[in-house]
Amino acid sequence: MKALIPILTGKEDEEEFIEKVIEKEDLEEVILLNVVKRDEVGEVPAGYAGTKIKEAEETMKKIKNRLPVNIKTEENLEWGDPAEKIRAISKIKNIEKVFIDQSEESEEIENYLNNLNISIEVISRNKGS
Repeated sequence: MKALIPILTGKEDEEEFIEKVIEKEDLEEVILLNVVKRDEVGEVPAGYAGTKIKEAEETMKKIKNRLPVNIKTEENLEWGDPAEKIRAISKIKNIEKVFIDQSEESEEIENYLNNLNISIEVISRNKGS
């Protein structure tokens, strides 16, 4: 199975999230997607945008280090609306499943993607454990 993990919360590298992703026995490839929202960085100093990008790169690196070595990984950086970019990458890369960390944005993204022939799993974790 080919899966997509969009970096939306910056917590996608946490152990509980990764465990829920890799428990899928047929997982062969993971595409990591960092989407920089233009509206968040448009009117702030360039250093802020660079910091956000660096944080997401670190999250992707931690995810790669936690995945079993037999799972192929690819990293992508996109600018724009997360839902639109997730949709586009899913179509271009023939993604079969999208793993999304539960957040305020996750329901909106799930609804946006619901007409694609892609399985979407919103992963919620135990808070405070």
